[in-house]
Amino acid sequence: MHRRKTKKDSEGIIVKGYPFFGIFGLIEFLFGCWVALSCLADGTKSSPTAGIALALFVLIAGSGLGLMGYSRRWIRLTDDELQIRDFLSRTRRYKLDDIQEVRSGRLQICNFMGRDGVLFRLYDYSPLNPGHIFLLQQLEQRGIRVDVGARIFSSSHFCALRPDPERRHFFVLLSYFPGRLGSRLTVAGQEMTLRRPFRRDITLRVGELCEGRLLKKRSNELNLLLYLRNGKRFLKLSRSSNLYSDLSVTALLVHLSDYGVPLHGLELLNENTLASLRSRYVDPDSAYALFEEEYERRLPLFKRYDTKLKGAGLELLYGRLDRRQDTGAGQIPLPFARQAASYECGIYICLLKGGRMVYTKKEEAPLSAFFPIVLPPPRWFSDAFCEFRDSSPDRPALVFFQSFTDSDLENWLAHVYGLAVKGKILVHEEDDPLAAHSGGADTADG
Repeated sequence: MHRRKTKKDSEGIIVKGYPFFGIFGLIEFLFGCWVALSCLADGTKSSPTAGIALALFVLIAGSGLGLMGYSRRWIRLTDDELQIRDFLSRTRRYKLDDIQEVRSGRLQICNFMGRDGVLFRLYDYSPLNPGHIFLLQQLEQRGIRVDVGARIFSSSHFCALRPDPERRHFFVLLSYFPGRLGSRLTVAGQEMTLRRPFRRDITLRVGELCEGRLLKKRSNELNLLLYLRNGKRFLKLSRSSNLYSDLSVTALLVHLSDYGVPLHGLELLNENTLASLRSRYVDPDSAYALFEEEYERRLPLFKRYDTKLKGAGLELLYGRLDRRQDTGAGQIPLPFARQAASYECGIYICLLKGGRMVYTKKEEAPLSAFFPIVLPPPRWFSDAFCEFRDSSPDRPALVFFQSFTDSDLENWLAHVYGLAVKGKILVHEEDDPLAAHSGGADTADG
């Protein structure tokens, strides 16, 4: 008698196969059976198509079965073990205590290492898959070393690399062209190894590089060229113009920049990639210095829109928000900035008229925004990375500096200005005027 499926069967599953593949596989399987049977029926009439009936069945119906099996895969995480079901519906169990390390492999493959070598491989790892991100987070919470470069930990924390350059280990495919899939650059701290099929591996230190150049082709393709001190070219890496979709290349650019390798042509990158290059884990003093530079860089844009809004009888209130200080900015209704531990420093913006908050006429939502710049690291980082183990709740060893694009800020200011010009704003006269300073004075979360 078959066991009845219960709710516990789906508990703990963090990665599921896509149902679309199962539906498409079923359709393909039925279509393959119909084609094969039609060919066999023609064979009774001495038709030459009967000879390919078996081949069509294997190709079409067989691939349909494969897609159906692919959709049935899942990964389940329990308190003490990891269960994986493959496309053949085989379930394998691994004790979490047996996993020693997670390493990057070729072609987005994660190798889960044990005491005696590779325990198993995750072949379809994606740095954007929430289930894969959660799995690696849970392993790091248990103190398991995870060396997977180019990874997004959460929506608010981007960490393409380990905070300590000496401990970084990742690889970059040199090209997505099929004939060169075997070529890759492996980075391990200061050492860089160029691996190419049928050629000898080349290993050098980052200090031996003279410069890096970014060049753009007519086909909207970007080339990264690295040169040695003797003028010879070390490697050529080709990617589409949107490097933000390939985090491993972003990781390489950050790594080279941290070791002082001059990079020319960064202006060819889009805003998202440039913001990713500026974002990193640093010590608090360096983060606050970077925060001041980030704020000063936005002042001309603030002043330009402040002048435009004054023509409409409005005032733009903006400035720094620092949890270490308390100067009475708690009156400003800032979105998602009221969580005590959600940020260290940030930039706030709000719209005033006669000293009172301005709201949208349709939703009566306050016209205010907050851009967190310096954020504390997740608590589980102290277990995963030794760089964070000297941290305390009041004084973290490292904090995350998160840059944002100019277009994000300008789009919000343009949206607010458009509402003001169209008269789609309102002011509650019964509200008390805000006592906060104007023009970018330092403020803090009250």
